[in-house]
Amino acid sequence: MEKAKIDERLWIGWIESFVGQLRSLVNSVR
Repeated sequence: MEKAKIDERLWIGWIESFVGQLRSLVNSVR
């Protein structure tokens, strides 16, 4: 159970950072 929660947090953090990079890329293109 605990490992699943840790994996979930890692995934959420990775996705958030990925989305943040995408947004900064889009802003720089504009």
